[in-house]
This record gives sequence, structure tokens and C-alpha cells, in this order.
Amino acid sequence: MSILSDALALLEAMKGADWESQFELYSAALDRLPEGLILPAVQRLAGETWRPAPFEILREAARMEMARQAGTSSAFPSADEAYGEILHKIREFGANGRTPYPDRPNLRMAGAPPFSHPLVAATVMLIGGWEFLCSGEAGLSEGLSKQVKAVYDRQAAQWVDRAVSALCAGEAEGAARRYFPRGQPREPLPALSAPKGRPARIAGQERELRVRS
Repeated sequence: MSILSDALALLEAMKGADWESQFELYSAALDRLPEGLILPAVQRLAGETWRPAPFEILREAARMEMARQAGTSSAFPSADEAYGEILHKIREFGANGRTPYPDRPNLRMAGAPPFSHPLVAATVMLIGGWEFLCSGEAGLSEGLSKQVKAVYDRQAAQWVDRAVSALCAGEAEGAARRYFPRGQPREPLPALSAPKGRPARIAGQERELRVRS
């Protein structure tokens, strides 16, 4: 059996709508992914009670690839981690968080400090900017916490969707340059592209699935 057919067999065994009516939909979705991500992404979601939707599998594959290329255990910090980082840096640096001279890290000026991930920096900007967060006007209320986390989660979802598009187009390295911390993966990685013409054998049926060139 091929990797694709193994993944489809796992999905068929899960609770959900009639498999025969969904086979082609799942086949087409999974066949857009790089071969090395198909089975791991499905296995990651196999513990769910119900069969995950095709877009959920694509998004999980994108998160896995983002984490792999960033050299981290997850694609990006959770909303709680991001909010905790923002609070920590507000308390540590206050409004003077910017370090304009790399060779003089102790010299700080007005502005935001560096963050662990671009998503955190983007959230700070969208909430109102570093100066606003450090001001008494913002406060560190429960309402602000919910707002920061909601903005962060929305930005993270958009990043994953853009990474899905890049991954399915065989542009994983392009996704790394655009969407990962530090702008580049830690070391050069081979370009990934969806292989073409993988045969899938499910329930005794031989089907040839091809990615549109």
C-alpha cells in the first residue's frame, strides 16, 4: 500500500459521513501535500472522535512543516504564551524596549522590544502599539488579555492558511522565508513538492490520483 492509501484507510476507519461519498474529496486534498506530511498529519488527528475535515488535515500539515523548518516543537507560541511574553517585556523594559544597536544591547530607546515570533510583534502593533500597551490607558485588565489573545489567534489562523497555500503549491521553502521566525529555517532544507501520479488502493479499488500541473 502507498502512503496516501494508508492515510485514507485511517480516515475511512474513523466516525463520519459515508466514506464512499467522501473518498474523492479526501484523496484530492491529501494528494496536494508533500508525501512526507500526508500520513503524519492524519496520524496527528487520528485520536479525534470524528473524522477531521480535509481542510483541518491540510492546516495540521502546514503547522507541522512550519515547526519543522523553524526548528521548534510548535509552529508558533500559543495565545497564552504570546500574552505572557508581552506582559513580561512590559514589566522588564517598559516603553523603552527598542535596541537600535545590536552591538550595544543595553542601550534602549522608546519602542517595542524584539519578540520570539513575528506573530507576537504583529499582535502588539494591531492592538495599538507598544507605547499604548505600556501606558496607563491600556492597563493589564482581563478585557485586554482577551483582546490580545483574540487578535493573536486570528493572525495565527491567517498565517496557517497562507502556509497551506504555499505547501500545496510545492513552495514549502517560500513559506519558510515568509512565515517563519528569523525569516529563514535554521539550516537549508530540501524543497518539497507534491509528487504526481501516486496510486491509491482503497477497498479493492485502484485509483490513479494526479496533481494538476
